[in-house]
Formats: sequence, structure tokens, C-alpha cells
Amino acid sequence: MNYFHFDLFVESVIILDSTNKIVYVNDSTSKLFNLSPSRMIKSEVQQIFKKNAEAILNFNKVVGEHNSLRTEIELDLTDNLKVDVQICISKISVTGIGNTLILLHDITLEKKLQNKYKEELKNKESLLKSLEEYKDNLEKFLVFLLFVITGFQFIAIQQTVTVFPAILSTAIRFILGGLFLGIIFYKEIYRWLNAKTLISLLPSIILYRCVGLGGFSVALKNVPSGIGSVMLASSSIFMYIMALLGRKEKFSWWSFTGIFLGLTGLTLLITEAPQIKEHLTSYIILIISVICFSVGVYMRPKNVPISSISLDMLIGGLALLVYSFYFENINPLELNSINPGALLGFIYLLIFVTLISDPALAYMFSTTSTTRANSFMLIRPIIALAIGWVINREKLTIFSIFGILISFISLKLIFKTHKKK
Repeated sequence: MNYFHFDLFVESVIILDSTNKIVYVNDSTSKLFNLSPSRMIKSEVQQIFKKNAEAILNFNKVVGEHNSLRTEIELDLTDNLKVDVQICISKISVTGIGNTLILLHDITLEKKLQNKYKEELKNKESLLKSLEEYKDNLEKFLVFLLFVITGFQFIAIQQTVTVFPAILSTAIRFILGGLFLGIIFYKEIYRWLNAKTLISLLPSIILYRCVGLGGFSVALKNVPSGIGSVMLASSSIFMYIMALLGRKEKFSWWSFTGIFLGLTGLTLLITEAPQIKEHLTSYIILIISVICFSVGVYMRPKNVPISSISLDMLIGGLALLVYSFYFENINPLELNSINPGALLGFIYLLIFVTLISDPALAYMFSTTSTTRANSFMLIRPIIALAIGWVINREKLTIFSIFGILISFISLKLIFKTHKKK
């Protein structure tokens, strides 16, 4: 039979007769084995395939009349030359005699390129992983640095409210910060702002910014900055309780233990706080502010952009301003006696807290879970406690220190649970 139609095949073609002798090879096969077609024809399989002959013959045995076999083998052409080939063996009928068709496709170059690309991909993945780790470590460092700087905010609030009315100073700070950020992000705000988004933001703004942060500024007038900072950081406990109730976090005994210890620590901290009887109202305002702060942050919609913080500040600031004019006793004589400490405290709060810390927190709350983002706030109380003890000579009892330690342990347990998931 004439097999001329295989002559133009790019793949190597070998045809065996029923006695396993080669009856046809094309030019591609001749080049692959570096043998002339005339020398290969009528040769035994063992003479051509050498070490691979046994495998080829075994393949040929298992191939039925209507079946074919496809696999990959390493073909030994000479002692020093090996190539990887894809081999396909099938039966063809020639005038009633069953011959065997063998197709060989050299994939040596393809495998080399494939291995090369795999190695390059592995190196790139390793580089990307290193960059991700570097980015993660850089973010952690920047967050740590941010909260170290803003750890002074509690002292700054106390310095500010000695002259400025607490609600009024907070309102002015929010309005100035909102206007500044609004000018920066006005194009983005124009794209997403609508009535539906605004309505979804209002509950969070009222609870978080007006009642939470506004009340916190009022409370710090009579509450030691260290205790106030620990209370604010402990808002994560209330957020986690809400997340459990809303089934956004899975219950675990670690988290339950953390919540129990946290509430115990806060109870110790409040009951053993200095001058609690004289300033009981301030401590009640502090507790209500922390709870409202937690609920407000928890309720904040996840789908709103970071630029919404400017609108958040403006609305909250205007609401606090109205409240201040109607309910806060503003003494013009006190405003005339502004001291450098109060002015520096206000400027510090405006720049480092309102313009830097608040947008950074909003970014974290939008990119990770509320409890995880709030865990970074643990750094601020440590700084505030140290500053309050060194600068303000704030006294802490043994029970207060014990309560603070329990609160920190409880938060670590809660965040340990979150990390595991």
C-alpha cells in the first residue's frame, strides 16, 4: 500500500506490519532518528527504538482494533541524546491485514519552555509574595506610627477643653476637617453622592461622630485620659458582641472568654476610677459615648467610599454646632483667655486626628472587618496611659491597672479568634 499521504506530516510517522517490522517512515521520522528511510524500513522495532522497544511493543499489544493509545515517553535516540515525545499508537487495516500506526511528536522544546516559564512564574510568585509581605509590614508600621502619634490625642483633648467648650471645639474641628477633605475629594463625592447613600450614612454619623466622639470630648474634661483611652479602645468588645448577634462573626470559646474578661476589666476600671463619685456624670457619658461609638462604627455601610468621611465630618460637625449653641454655656471671656497649650491641642487634634487618623480608620474599616481594624486602637491607650502618668500625674490604683490588663488580654483573645478564621 502507498502511504504517500503521510509524507507531508510534520509529526514523525512510523507504520509497522503484523510482524512488527517497519514498512513506512516519513522524512520527519528520518530526521528525528538521524537515519535514512531506506535503512529504517524493514528494520525491527528493537533496532530503531532500542531501549524503548519493549515499551512500544507492550503498547502495541494492548491496542485493540478500534482503540488507540496516547502517552508521553522519553525516547533514547543515542547514548547521549534523549528527547521527550508524545506517542500515539493505533491500528489501521490494510487489505485485511492489521498494521500499526505510530505518531511521534517531539515535545522536548515545549517542555524546556514550559519548565522555563514555570520557573519564571515561580520566581514572580515568590517576588509578589515578598512584595505583599513587605506591603503588609509597611502598613502595620505606618498604622503603628499613626496611632503612636495620635496616642497624644487624649491629652490634647483635655488641654483643649480647659478653654474651649468641648462640644463647640469638636464641632469646629469636624467642620474644618470636612471642608478640607471635601475640597480634596469633591469630584469623587459628586459621583457617588445621592439621597439613598446619605440616608444610609445618617444613623452612623449621629451615633459615631455626634454622640460617640462628641460625648467622649465632654467626658474627658473630668475623666483621666488613660482610663478614657482604654474605654475607647474597648469599644471593640461591644463591636464583637454586635457582630456575634448579627452572625457576622462565628462564636468561639476564645471570643466568649475575651468578652467576659473585657467586661470584667471595664467594671474594675470604672468602679476603681479616681474621683468617680464627684464626676459620676462624666463617667456615665463616657460609657454611653463608647457604646454609641461602637454601634455607629459597626453600622457604617461598607460600600461607601473613603471620601464619605468628609460628608460624615460636615454633618456631624454642624449637628454638634447647633447643639453647642443651644445647650452649651459659651463664655466669651474664656475664649479671650486662650492659652498656647489649648491652641496647640486644638491644632494637633485637627491635623493628626481629624485629617489623618479619621480617614485612616475609615479606610481600614472599609477594607477589613470592624473588629480587626479596631484592634489597632490598642496602641493608643498604651501611649495615653504613659503620657497621662508622666505628664498629668494621673494616679492609677492596683485594681485599675488590673482592670486595664484584663481589658487588653480580652481584646487579644478576640483578635486571636479573628486571625484564626
